[in-house]
Amino acid sequence: MKLGKFDQSGRRKPLPIQGSEFTLNVDTLIVAIGQRPDDLFEKIIEEIKLQTTNLKLFAGGDIVSGPSTVVKAIASGHQAAEEIDKAIRTKNGEPPYKPPLEEKIEIPLIIDENITELPQARMPKLVISKRINNFKEVELGFTREKAIYEAERCLRCDAEIEE
Repeated sequence: MKLGKFDQSGRRKPLPIQGSEFTLNVDTLIVAIGQRPDDLFEKIIEEIKLQTTNLKLFAGGDIVSGPSTVVKAIASGHQAAEEIDKAIRTKNGEPPYKPPLEEKIEIPLIIDENITELPQARMPKLVISKRINNFKEVELGFTREKAIYEAERCLRCDAEIEE
């Protein structure tokens, strides 16, 4: 798939790439849909706060909900971050964060022509023959130059506004 033009909602429509399908012959296929937590992991106190019986430990994603989608895992990460922030501020005697905006503002969409599309930098990986029978990192990390290049790509963040 490749990304097409931006539509009225500001999203790019995925388009099929003709002839891009392929078949892999494999000995083993591991499907990663999430895992259930070890039974020894801290029990969740309140699912809404994502706080465990260890008051310094918060949890989110599959460990709370069981196998689910990446979107739900990211959402619970955002929720946990908010709860951690509240816990720290309350401990320090500060009021929980409240956004200063009282009214919603309209954010204009960025028009397609204003965005320079840059391809994603490919992560260097350990060659397959060196991955066998060990726990070495497979993704080797970016060079300084590639990290800067990747950080400068427009990912259509547009704006961050608390509701």
